[in-house]
Amino acid sequence: MSRRFRLILSGAFALLAVVLCAAYAQHVREEAESVRAEALERYGGEVVSLVVADGAIEKGDVIDSSNVSVREWLADLAPTDAVTSLDDVIGTQVTVPAASGSPLTSLNFRDESEMTEVPSGHVALSLPVTDKLALTGSVCAGYVP
Repeated sequence: MSRRFRLILSGAFALLAVVLCAAYAQHVREEAESVRAEALERYGGEVVSLVVADGAIEKGDVIDSSNVSVREWLADLAPTDAVTSLDDVIGTQVTVPAASGSPLTSLNFRDESEMTEVPSGHVALSLPVTDKLALTGSVCAGYVP
């Protein structure tokens, strides 16, 4: 077997491996989409189109068509203030990170001036107050023991 024949044969096998991997990846995507569509059909609720992060979007990233897509989402499970139009967010800068696969909301684009400023060397803490959880009367905004 000549060296040229071995190189051509190994190149052909490498190309075949790439094609098979791409075909398998496409099959996995189609299967995941069919499972998702089946779940939507089984649930039977109203469906809306939402803008969803394709990958993790960090603070300061600018939204473009490469990092978001429009997907169908159950209206009952859609977050409040979810973005429904891609044109509304293209070119805008994210101020709050978004996880991969999560719908974008107006919170991801809120103005940083609305956020509480925490002085250097201090920590801000947000506590939920319920009927079983509360703070003592001696704790107030700006409290430093």
